[in-house]
Amino acid sequence: MDYKRTKAYLPRIHRSRKIDEDLRGSYHTLEERLFHEVRFVTPSFIEENNMLLSFQAVGLEPFLTLNELICPRFVVEFYHGLEVKRDKEEQTFYTSEWSLNSLDDHPNSSFFGPKHEFIKNNITIPRTTQTQLQRIPNKLHIDDIHLDLIGWELFFRENFFCSISKRNRVNACTAYMLYYLTIKRKFNFTLMILYRMEDVKNKCDGPMPFVMLLTRIYNHILQTNPQIIVPLARFTFYERVMDPLDV
Repeated sequence: MDYKRTKAYLPRIHRSRKIDEDLRGSYHTLEERLFHEVRFVTPSFIEENNMLLSFQAVGLEPFLTLNELICPRFVVEFYHGLEVKRDKEEQTFYTSEWSLNSLDDHPNSSFFGPKHEFIKNNITIPRTTQTQLQRIPNKLHIDDIHLDLIGWELFFRENFFCSISKRNRVNACTAYMLYYLTIKRKFNFTLMILYRMEDVKNKCDGPMPFVMLLTRIYNHILQTNPQIIVPLARFTFYERVMDPLDV
């Protein structure tokens, strides 16, 4: 898998001589996981999948334009210090589960709108084959999705869930995002990204996602408040190595 190419620029913070042994172990654990950069989305992919207007309407257009050099040291430091404080009243529908039932049972389900049957009716096509009819109703597969949403699903699978396995499954969270895009209704994508980061870190499995997004944040810090990043010499930039989303 092409995310394994990120090993070429992996920082080795755990090898530093001036580091506490507990910190050394925690850095080593992170560094062994490599990175998922987020795939650069080509203009042809955006045009082919008719993405621009709908993504603009819900405020996601900046995520179509990520094309950053990579700053791996900043990414590792970010994940090492990541701690998300939750608010019981947060209006978001993040889940890493496959079944749409996981969102019906979500503690904040009253905030984010329709239940799974309504979602399914808006983003899926009827199941017709014997194989499809034998499936669990609320676990969606890629061939359940409307053809004009396939590219959008691929974008979220690669650039939100950073999926490296089970690529024929449509996550429940993705189903809701597809629905909100089709009706051009905004949702809290930023908070969902934080929850995804927290989820990946806590599971201690798979590559660290959103690397280009975090590098864009780092560049913003450099422009607005560079003195808080010390020492700058260790925060080296590298060319991205993962394949783009293209037609």
